[in-house]
Amino acid sequence: MRLSSIVLLAVLFMFCLPMQGQQKFILNAEVGGKVFLFGSLSLESYWEKPQFGIGMGAGFNSISRSNQFLTDSATNELVEFSSTELRIPLTAYIYKTFGRDKHRLFIPLGYSTLTSLTRSNTGGETSWNFEEVSPLPFAGMGYELHGEKVIFRLPVYVLYLGDDPSNIFPDFLPWLGMSFGFRLG
Repeated sequence: MRLSSIVLLAVLFMFCLPMQGQQKFILNAEVGGKVFLFGSLSLESYWEKPQFGIGMGAGFNSISRSNQFLTDSATNELVEFSSTELRIPLTAYIYKTFGRDKHRLFIPLGYSTLTSLTRSNTGGETSWNFEEVSPLPFAGMGYELHGEKVIFRLPVYVLYLGDDPSNIFPDFLPWLGMSFGFRLG
């Protein structure tokens, strides 16, 4: 079982755990941030006391299509090959807030995995492939405006990209995010 699957199962399990204090939920939309590109939508469970939360979500990274013709080695015929790939970041994280007023310090720690879902069609036969492309552990710190129904966050994350063979990115990359959340219930 991959690490991302274990983390996501652990977060799902934690949503069911009763904790002291009243549990609340936030639907949070983020641009940039913990998924590295574009954005994500997360469901968070949090407690006012001890000001702790957990979240999980999914985002959008990219979609690509390709069409080409290949020669079938068995029949020596020209066969059309088409492929559509959707890259989806899946995220699990915990966070702690500090401050009792509307203005708070927000510290998230988590793990995103870029997951690739590919649909291929070769000569009329369709196949699906689902694979984890790259893990992105992250930590951050930011500002949180905690209103009655709306929560605004402006965090700075440090993403661990690991060894990049192309040397385009450094191992650790600072990245800005901006999110709006709505309390549910």
